[in-house]
Amino acid sequence: MQQVQQVQNKQKMNLTIGYSGTPYEHAVVPELVRAFCKEHPQTNVFLENYAHQELKEHLAHGNCDLIFTMPDIIAGMDNVAYHSLLVGYYCLIVPSEVKIGPPPISLEQLSQDRLIFLDHRWCPPTQDQLQKEIRQNNHSLDLAYVNNIATARAMVKARLGWGIWANFVSDPNDLDLKKLPLSTKIVPDYGVAILKQGSPQAARQFVSWLEKTGLPG
Repeated sequence: MQQVQQVQNKQKMNLTIGYSGTPYEHAVVPELVRAFCKEHPQTNVFLENYAHQELKEHLAHGNCDLIFTMPDIIAGMDNVAYHSLLVGYYCLIVPSEVKIGPPPISLEQLSQDRLIFLDHRWCPPTQDQLQKEIRQNNHSLDLAYVNNIATARAMVKARLGWGIWANFVSDPNDLDLKKLPLSTKIVPDYGVAILKQGSPQAARQFVSWLEKTGLPG
């Protein structure tokens, strides 16, 4: 029985998917993987959750086959192919009861409450650029810095301030917080990256499937 199981496993393709663990990914990645595996039962899928830098290193060294990411995060990686799945927009994230607007929200309006920024060593370059733009447009800001999106979200939910992140970072099922588009020319993009050379068939198959089905939420 064990020998039969080993033969069956050898016939399957392995696929390791990496993601940084945004609220959106925690809600959507399991849903995507479940649907993909239902259509492609010959693929063994493994998941890993790391910060952006570790994900890039794992992909480059072949320890991971595909990562959910943004083009500005992987800029400069020559052997990496990026596949865009969603063109988004940057938002002000506030508790659902907050009255501010109408959107798009001007950057000058952001001094009304404490803002929760991501540390520049962790956040995507386009978000770091936006945070600098916000500081330039406001002479006085009450700022709190955090090193991951989970903490930023927790602080907004605790009513400790307002968050700044892309629409595709939020959990689409979270009714406690609302996303208000910001008035900025900085446009974030979300997708997946695989190696140009040496990418396994399962990774290319998953990319094609994602491009066909699209992202939920």
